[in-house]
Amino acid sequence: MNHRNGCHNRPEYRAIAVVQDGWYMDGTTRVPRMAAVPFRNSRRCEYTRSDLGRVDPGCTGCTWRAE
Repeated sequence: MNHRNGCHNRPEYRAIAVVQDGWYMDGTTRVPRMAAVPFRNSRRCEYTRSDLGRVDPGCTGCTWRAE
């Protein structure tokens, strides 16, 4: 069986995500307030840095795998 993890060769994460941050009134219409949130998690694969991740066959050949 050729199992691959869901993160295998995924695209790179975006640097900023635009999310809704409440509402404001624009006259009589309620409009969503949007905010830009920076990506603060690790961009590299932290799973393959653990003992379990180093031997996981689902990580074989992944571009994000840490050697």
